[in-house]
Amino acid sequence: MQAARAGAIAAWAALRDGDRIAALRGSHREAPIPPAGGARGALRVLDALVRWYASPPDNDAGLGIALDQAQRVLRPGSRLLILADPASIAAIEPHRWPAFALHHDTTVLLLVDPLERDPPKAALPFATQAHRVELDLASAPQRQRWRREFIAPVEAAMQALPARGVRVHVLSTDAPSDAWLGAWGRPQASVA
Repeated sequence: MQAARAGAIAAWAALRDGDRIAALRGSHREAPIPPAGGARGALRVLDALVRWYASPPDNDAGLGIALDQAQRVLRPGSRLLILADPASIAAIEPHRWPAFALHHDTTVLLLVDPLERDPPKAALPFATQAHRVELDLASAPQRQRWRREFIAPVEAAMQALPARGVRVHVLSTDAPSDAWLGAWGRPQASVA
């Protein structure tokens, strides 16, 4: 839900700034929401965000496909806001980022959960449809695996993306959805 809220705030900010607004996701079946100006453009993007974040997508093809679509849709000089989890960013070939930064004002908004960033040092139960799993996060080896899975991708993105000309912000699911907005357009990494 935080991604949808942050996307909605970005849409209204773009409307305020007079930008044409588009939205896309990594899907082979669903076409991008084409750029449009004014309230009409913002409302089309908001409608897409509601649909996309109402339930997990069944046809998600990944961030790479969304970036391919962005290359076709965006004009040089466009602002590009990428709402993604750190693992999605890690899956993108590093050489792709400088091309986006060269032609677009590119910002990545990394969406993270407080539990991922700072898990308790205790046994933590998880339930899947098939069974229950308990992780002993008091154990040093388990915490190291947790760190590799959840914390290291955030740190890697925070280091690598600015070096490639891309602004990056971390937005926690428990932070205000507009916490990142004040720094939009400033060439620095920040954590909200």
